Amino acid sequence: MSNTTNIKHIPVLVKEVTSVFAQAPLTLWFDGTIGLGGHANALLSMYTPKTYIGCDIDPNAIKIAKKNCNGHKNISYLCASYAQAIQACETKSLGGILLDFGFGSHDLDSGKGFSYMKNEPLLMTYADSNTAELTAAEVVNVWQEDTLKNIFQVYGEEKKAGLIAKKIIEARKKKRISTTGELRNIICHAVGVQNSNTYYTNDPARKVFQALRMVVNQELESMQLFFDEVLKKIEHGGVIATITFHSLEDRLVKDYMHMWKKEGIGNYIVRVAHPSLQEQKKNPRSRSATLRAFRVHTI
Repeated sequence: MSNTTNIKHIPVLVKEVTSVFAQAPLTLWFDGTIGLGGHANALLSMYTPKTYIGCDIDPNAIKIAKKNCNGHKNISYLCASYAQAIQACETKSLGGILLDFGFGSHDLDSGKGFSYMKNEPLLMTYADSNTAELTAAEVVNVWQEDTLKNIFQVYGEEKKAGLIAKKIIEARKKKRISTTGELRNIICHAVGVQNSNTYYTNDPARKVFQALRMVVNQELESMQLFFDEVLKKIEHGGVIATITFHSLEDRLVKDYMHMWKKEGIGNYIVRVAHPSLQEQKKNPRSRSATLRAFRVHTI
């Protein structure tokens, strides 16, 4: 497994996020996806909430975040998914909530098979590989063809989902699919890309890998569990900010905030914001980021 302790992390929309949290009560702030600690470090350099909880399901991310946020005294860490962690928070206790659903460089370098540009074990789990309940290898080698087609369509918005699922079934009858390289070769041949040694900007494997990652880690399900619970935990005047990176995530966040606005629970601080052209140039991976922020008035 690659060593990720020295990764240079560039958090997105930092200026916009810190501006949003100027309106948050300085009580308990909850960073549900602390990652390598980029936003946490920026926020704690500007504000002094009573306690800042940094949560992440990836134990290696927590380790790096501790190092990057070492100078701050009021931060504590929890290795758990944000959907689990929110359950443990006291009612009406949270003044600020941040969720960055980004897929970090440390994940691509983790050796867990998140990147289709490397040949690695087909894991794709954010959790400890030894205790993970599900891996991508199990999905592609065990799940039925119709189920594979459905997840590629729903989570990856892949137009050739049926053809790819069919080729995966054919391939696994001959040999277990164990690595990302094997899976990408199957996908490339399924969609008619003969030179599977060449990687493309819009790579044929990109959407399938996205779908598998989201299913293995139950990403949309975790988001829904969190948003169903969050209004019980946030205090009057509390702020909820999210950063999403693709349409499925953003649509879910947008629908919840629209519902809250319609029900008179609060108002938008930021209806929608994207990185500036300058930030996109400096950090190309920020291009697809979307920030939304909401302040709760009454519950």
